[in-house]
Amino acid sequence: VERRAEAREPVFREAVLTLEGYYRIRAVITDESSRGACVAFSTRIDLPSRIVVAEPMRKQQRWARVVWQRDGTAGLEFLRDD
Repeated sequence: VERRAEAREPVFREAVLTLEGYYRIRAVITDESSRGACVAFSTRIDLPSRIVVAEPMRKQQRWARVVWQRDGTAGLEFLRDD
């Protein structure tokens, strides 16, 4: 059952996740909406509750809350720039 307010679109874009302000891991955004995304990564790590998602090709970075994490994937909610 889909619980999201907005459907996510499948994508395949390179991303860099910044954890704790300095530790970076490479990832791929596999689906996305204006409110959140799913990312996949090969690094074995437990993500903190908040991370920065940078997309070098789009010259964009956003704060996100980690909603769930499982087997090298994580669901993210983008945070507003308040």
